[in-house]
Amino acid sequence: MRRALLIAIVLAVAPRLASADDGPFAYHLQLCDDCGLAGSPTRGYSPIWVEGGVAMLHFVPATTNQALDVVGGQGRVLARNGRYHVGFEFAFADLAATMPLMAAARETGPDGMSVPVGGSIAQSKLLVGTRADFGPATLIGEVASGVQVAMYDNLASPPSQFWFLVELHAQANVWLTPQLTVGALAGVDVLEPNVAQLSLVLGYHLRAYDGTRY
Repeated sequence: MRRALLIAIVLAVAPRLASADDGPFAYHLQLCDDCGLAGSPTRGYSPIWVEGGVAMLHFVPATTNQALDVVGGQGRVLARNGRYHVGFEFAFADLAATMPLMAAARETGPDGMSVPVGGSIAQSKLLVGTRADFGPATLIGEVASGVQVAMYDNLASPPSQFWFLVELHAQANVWLTPQLTVGALAGVDVLEPNVAQLSLVLGYHLRAYDGTRY
């Protein structure tokens, strides 16, 4: 008897909650009506994506005052809300590991000998951007702000270097599938033009086409 009464209550109340404009499930149901492609396994997921790839960082070490390009890794996590998106970006490079590939910048060691620049460099940034879709391509513009830190080896002087970054980014992505993109990103610091980056990234998108195409 109690079980029958409980089932009757659930059957009576559930349709009201699902159909009420201000019910607790109204926003969820509305949100998922237009999530991704019809029949897509990503239907209902948030427009979040991650990107990872190779980045070339351009800067001027204080140990040499010579412009230097180093190659490392880059990761990005982003989320879209309407026309805009926000995200976090991180990049890292080992200076010694890339020296054989680049024009070797050199510094003077404590013994007066000329030695290659060694150490590491890392960037951490928050960003906001907007996008425009053109067929299979998506063009993105961003403003990013964060820090860049370099730590030098070989008892260099100074042993470290710090930059506060305010960057402009331009990115072009091509959709390989509804959830995979490949793209190129270029950025330059507006405070110090000698700080710049160029990246090639592969992206995985939780929602098909980030929910912008049907």
